[in-house]
Amino acid sequence: MTAAPWDDIRAFLAVADAGSFAKAARATKLSEATLGRHVKALERHLGAPLFDRLPNALRLTGLGREALEGARAMEAGAVTLERRAQIARAPARRPVVISSVNSIAWFLVRHMPALKREAGDVLLTLTPTRKPVNLARREADIALRMLDLPDAPDLAGRKVAVVANALYASHGYLAARRRRPSDGVDGLDFIARETGSETSPQAKFSADIAPRVRTVLRVSETVLRHQAAVDGLGATLLPCHLGDGDARLVRIGEPIPELLEDMYLIVHRDMRRVALVRGVADALARLFRRHAKALAGR
Repeated sequence: MTAAPWDDIRAFLAVADAGSFAKAARATKLSEATLGRHVKALERHLGAPLFDRLPNALRLTGLGREALEGARAMEAGAVTLERRAQIARAPARRPVVISSVNSIAWFLVRHMPALKREAGDVLLTLTPTRKPVNLARREADIALRMLDLPDAPDLAGRKVAVVANALYASHGYLAARRRRPSDGVDGLDFIARETGSETSPQAKFSADIAPRVRTVLRVSETVLRHQAAVDGLGATLLPCHLGDGDARLVRIGEPIPELLEDMYLIVHRDMRRVALVRGVADALARLFRRHAKALAGR
């Protein structure tokens, strides 16, 4: 049997992942009719249906489940081939894309002159996001992520810092309420991070102190909570490198032990062979090492 056309397999993958032709069409920007033709062609090629077409859903058949496993392997091979071809034809000077959470992006911008001196004449692109990025598809060249090193054989990672978090409020807020930093959290106006539905360590901490504070605002983004605290709205959780680095804020208590976060620098193994990316990764590691005490709240 000859191999099925890749376009048919790719359409099948899109529909299987999305669970419907309509959702797959939105994801791929192809019409439902086009996706349907490709899936039908693959079914004819294999000699049996890949989906049970239910009234409001698609369900993989036994053959569909087996085909999906093989299609995933083909997709991984195609992505690897495309990535290595892009690396081979990439210009010597191109942007190196760094993905990180907002607070670490703020830290990098603050120390950008030193980072660029370390990395050399490199154009950097920062993409602040909490969402996962697919390094295999080159959505970023370098990812800086907290807590856990991803368990994936095609990724290489190293721990580059420990990031501490503590409570901060403005001098003006504390003075207006005749409070001292040593007074603790009881009675504070609190700018919360989570919505209450999350199970992160920060959410647990917020829930634990909720009976002792008055929550006045919930803001997901760190830099916005930082500004709200500077403006005197109340106290909030901030990374110590951000809170301690702002003379307008006062730390309330010590860094919170359960909110210590390991930060990892992650690259795709193929990208480690690219001198430009490797140079930026090494420069980042040195930058974090120099500022280890500030990042750890010491």
